[in-house]
Amino acid sequence: MFRQRFRFKHATTLQEHLAEDTKRLREKVKLLAPGPALNAALEKIRQNEIASHLSNSVVSRRAWRRNGSHKRHPRVVNLVQLV
Repeated sequence: MFRQRFRFKHATTLQEHLAEDTKRLREKVKLLAPGPALNAALEKIRQNEIASHLSNSVVSRRAWRRNGSHKRHPRVVNLVQLV
């Protein structure tokens, strides 16, 4: 009745993939003349950097919740006491 999902392990993490792509684009930018192609490459570099920062914050947030630190955080304790 339900279709089975295809699952696979990624060979590299998202951060590694974004870093490799950014490095490749930086090399490409050195060779490009000013114009739309250069602007597109620079925009993609900026997007990769933002995605990397967001991914790092999500990963660190998960680790923070996993080790129980969120239960000792003053805001969370205050909210729990109010409920």
